[in-house]
Amino acid sequence: MAAALTVPNLPASAPSDPIWEEAGWLPGKLSVEIPVSSFTLGDLLSLKVNSLVDARTKGDADVPITVNGACIGFAKFDMARDRVAVRLSELA
Repeated sequence: MAAALTVPNLPASAPSDPIWEEAGWLPGKLSVEIPVSSFTLGDLLSLKVNSLVDARTKGDADVPITVNGACIGFAKFDMARDRVAVRLSELA
């Protein structure tokens, strides 16, 4: 299970190397992935609208954040009003 969005800029804490500054406009696909152990193909085939998947992940557990498939750090899930937010907890 992954949430994805387009990231138009590098994080504010990105390296200050001039090459990063020149490439800051490049789009990237940001993914936050929750590991789901013992999930089978049968489980996938039985998913329906409003199905729940037991991730067995603690609410405060760090989850990996990837950009274009490369891990850039870790985050925790948080609530922001009526939405689930991802709070960056560590940059790799």
